[in-house]
Formats: sequence, C-alpha cells, structure tokens
Amino acid sequence: MKKLFNVGFWTILLAGLGIVVPIVWDYYKTTSAIELVLTGKSTIISKPEKMNGLVITYDGESLEELSRITFSIINTGRSPIGKKDVVSPIVVSFAKEAGVIDVKIDSMQPPNLGANLIFDKAVGSTTFDFPLLNPNDRIHFSVLAKTSNIKFNAAARIAGVSSLGVKDISDDKTKKIRPWTIYPVGFFSVLFLMVAFSMLLKDYPNERRVKRALKSRVFDLPLYQIKSDLIDWVSSTIGFLTNKDRDAVILFIDNFSDSELTNDITRTRIMDSIQHAVNRAQSNLQTGLLTMILSFWGLWYVFTNW
Repeated sequence: MKKLFNVGFWTILLAGLGIVVPIVWDYYKTTSAIELVLTGKSTIISKPEKMNGLVITYDGESLEELSRITFSIINTGRSPIGKKDVVSPIVVSFAKEAGVIDVKIDSMQPPNLGANLIFDKAVGSTTFDFPLLNPNDRIHFSVLAKTSNIKFNAAARIAGVSSLGVKDISDDKTKKIRPWTIYPVGFFSVLFLMVAFSMLLKDYPNERRVKRALKSRVFDLPLYQIKSDLIDWVSSTIGFLTNKDRDAVILFIDNFSDSELTNDITRTRIMDSIQHAVNRAQSNLQTGLLTMILSFWGLWYVFTNW
C-alpha cells in the first residue's frame, strides 16, 4: 500500500504551508492593530409598569430605562502605539436615538496607562487620548444610555493600523477573541504530528535495519523464481522510501524475466539499485523530527491563542 503522501521535501513543504504560513501571516497582520470591543450589556434601572407618577431621573434627566454598555479598547497587535503614531484620535460616536447620557473610564490595564476621554453629549461622541498603548494594554469604559440597543461607530487614524477593528462579544460567555488562523494551524499540526510519529515509529526503524544490513553487507535477496513475489518483497522491505524512489527500483526489477532472478549478476544489479535508492533518500529521522517540531510549534500557537 502506498503512503498517503511522500516523506522528505513534500512533507516539509505541506507542513510549512499548513502551519508556518498562517502563523507568519497572523504575526504580520497583527504587527500593529487596535480594536474596540463591546463586552457587555446590562439594565441598571427599568421603570415598573402601571406605576403612574413614578419618575426616574439621572443627572436631572427623566428616564424610562437606564442601561450600562461596557467596551474595551485593546492593542491587539504586537507593536506599541505611541502618541506620535496617532494622527487622528479614537472617536466613538453614538446614534442620537441611543440616548447616551454619560461615558466614563472604568479601569485600565495597566493601571498607570494614563488614558482619558472627552465626552461631547451634544453630538454623542467620545474622544480618547493616551500617551502609550503597549501590546495587550486595555482601556475599559462604560456607557450609560436610555436603551441597551445602541448603534455606534468608531474611527481613528493611527500609523501602521489599516483600520480600527470593531467587535461585539457581549453574547460570548468566553469573552475570548481568537484568531481564525488557529483552526487551520490546529488541523495541520495534528495531521502532521501523526505523520511524524509514523515516520519515527514505523518507517525509521525499518530504514535503520535496511541501512545497517546494506552497510554490513548482510543484506540479501530471497531466492524468488517469480518476479511478482520479489517485487512484493522489495516493496515491503524498502517501504520507508518515497513512492518515486521505490517505484524506480520496482521498474528496474520489472525489466528482468523470471528466469533471470536466480542469476548472480542480476541479483547484484538489483541489490545495487536498492543500495542507490536507499543512499540518496532523505532520512525519515530528520524529516520526522523536523515535522514534529513544526507540529508542536503549531500546537503551542493554538493553545496560547485559544
């Protein structure tokens, strides 16, 4: 039975395309990135029905409902964003019908981040300012509004950042932002880890035995009188080779007739072809170890971003 895919160059190439390329792309894509994330919604006050005369106010303004919507501004990239990088500051604008009453910063990570905001109630916009936003630094702020179903948009002009990302994870209990690249990387990492184990536990021991026998000159062909039997034995014995290398040996054997198989010269030529194919083949040990390293690197990437 032929292998699903060849060892050596093609295995490393496919592992690289499936594992290395998505990770490098994710690293490059997120070198500079910043996101506004809607993290939660809650109703603070809701006017009971059938209670005429009850008036709820906030800062002198009458309310039917008071909701709190929480946001986070996060540097999701791998590079710090300084004040000099900000051409136009982060501005979050709320629709007039949202009835935004107030906006305030709840916390910062780290606490000494030094960010502040300016809320313009008349136009419903909030402008943020910060001296430095390192990777994974966060500004948590909340919005008090007359409804939890608010519409908003955000914009900023920051060097190295193509656009300000906006996400809503208020209904996601995990509150975890995962890059899509973890899925192909995880799939190919598991796939090629199984390939690596097959190389190291199945193919390499057979390869080592054959190479030792050839080096010690104790490798010998069985005295088959039927060519198909010899081909089956050779295919099984050098099954650790790529399909191409193995088929070259089989094609060479196929040139002889059944009556020539017991001839010493024929047997020597077949042995030489096997020796040549084994010597030029890439070792399963090297390929398996490199594939395993790539697979573990991919799994580490998945676990750290899950």
